Amino acid sequence: MSSPIAMGQRSYAGIGDYSHTVHYADRKVVFHLKEGGNGNVNADATKTYAWYSGNQINTTQGGFNGKLLDGEFTEYFLNKNLKSKGEFEEGLKVGLWRNWRENGQLESSVHFLKGVMAGRSQNHDEQGVLREEGKYDNGLKQGYWMRFISKDSITVQRYDKGVIVPERRSRALEWIGEKWKGIFGANKVKEPSTMPVMGREQGKTKAGDRRKGTEPNNVKH
Repeated sequence: MSSPIAMGQRSYAGIGDYSHTVHYADRKVVFHLKEGGNGNVNADATKTYAWYSGNQINTTQGGFNGKLLDGEFTEYFLNKNLKSKGEFEEGLKVGLWRNWRENGQLESSVHFLKGVMAGRSQNHDEQGVLREEGKYDNGLKQGYWMRFISKDSITVQRYDKGVIVPERRSRALEWIGEKWKGIFGANKVKEPSTMPVMGREQGKTKAGDRRKGTEPNNVKH
């Protein structure tokens, strides 16, 4: 992270509940800390912790040397648009985290469980259009991931613990085809067997127009 250019600040919302603010050259960060010390937190060598010391937010794997971030975390660009938003619990990311581009378009959203990516994930292009969607399990891609090549086609790739699995026509692919038919209409989605798989252009699968990320990003602070 770049060095802060202003002193951190506290904003009180109630007794024992206040936020901290640090200004960097390219952004502002508002966050909360684990009050009353870090208690009996035992660091996991496989996880990355976020902590605060000397007016600086730090991240280290397997340990920490300051107060752990705990609670809501928000970053803003200099134009006051959101940069990222999520929550920490004892220094680890938890729940839904979203990231935006400086122009206000949603870039990505991913879920975390005790500092590890777990659950649904989406990536968007510079116009905020959904381009990739799938799930993580223990930090690795798992199951079927969809890439939206254009408004008329998608590709499907299967993963097992982060490794691409050679695909055959299966009930799972048929289920995915039926899912997309239900969302976009049967006349816009071809049978799963015609979906481009493993990078082989076996046909085009119409997926209809994808909606842009709709998370509000005009909060002014």
